[in-house]
Amino acid sequence: FHPQIRRGLSQLYEYAYVHQLRGATLCLVTEIQPPPAKSWLVDYLVDARSVHVCWKSSAQKQRFECPEKSTAAIGQFM
Repeated sequence: FHPQIRRGLSQLYEYAYVHQLRGATLCLVTEIQPPPAKSWLVDYLVDARSVHVCWKSSAQKQRFECPEKSTAAIGQFM
């Protein structure tokens, strides 16, 4: 899971730079919810890097879930 996050984060930064998206709201989408041992990554991304995180819902296949602190920023896309 950790390597997927690193690759995705670097891609987000690259895309934002190449497309000159200064001030864009960045969101990293994963296939699964972070495992409990890696849940600190969500806090790091949201709090320290201002990158929101969401993952496919295990309950509803066409939906996504995100931490509560990201809902205000990306909830409209959920």
